[in-house]
Amino acid sequence: MSKSIFANIRIALAFMILLIMVAFVITTQWFWKVVYPLPYEDIIMEVAAEAEMDPYFIAAVIRTESNFMPQAVSTSGAVGLMQLMPKTAEWMANEIEVVIPDDQEALYDPNLNIQLGTFYLKHLLNKYENNTALALAAYNSGMGRVKEWVSQGVWDGSYHTAEDIPFKETRFFVKKVLRAYEIYLGLYGG
Repeated sequence: MSKSIFANIRIALAFMILLIMVAFVITTQWFWKVVYPLPYEDIIMEVAAEAEMDPYFIAAVIRTESNFMPQAVSTSGAVGLMQLMPKTAEWMANEIEVVIPDDQEALYDPNLNIQLGTFYLKHLLNKYENNTALALAAYNSGMGRVKEWVSQGVWDGSYHTAEDIPFKETRFFVKKVLRAYEIYLGLYGG
C-alpha cells in the first residue's frame, strides 16, 4: 500500500476518535450545564419560593429573554434579565408593593428585575389558569393580543397548536421557553 492510503486511514481513524469524544462530551451533564447555566441561582430560588413558582421555569424565561445578560435591552424597550417593559414593571411594583426608583436604571438590577418579572409571570399564570402557553404568549406579546387571538379562534391557547400563534416571535418564544424549561428541570431539578 502506498503512503497516501495509510495517511488517509490515519486521518479517518483520528476523525472517528474525535467524533466519539465529541459524542461522549455532549452526553454529559457537565456539557449541558455549560450550555444551560444557572446564573443568579440564589436570587431565582429566593424569588421563586416567595412567589410559589418553579425556579426552573423562571430560569428558562430569563435564558430565552436575555441569555442572563442584566443590561439587555430589546428593540421595543424591554429591559433587564426578564426583559420588562418599564410600564409593566411599574404596574407590577405597585401590585406587589415594591418601590422602584424614578430612574429606569433600577430595572437592570437582577434582584428587582427577577422579582418583578417573576410576579408578573405568576399574575399571568393565575389569569390563564396555569396554562403556560397562554401565559408565555401574553408575557411576550401582551394580554390584549392573546385575548384577541383566542376570541377570534386564531389560536386555541394550547402548546400543541403554538404554530397557530400569528406572531413568529411569540410562537418561537413559547416553544423556546418550554424547551429550555424541560432542560433546566432535567439538569437542576432532580
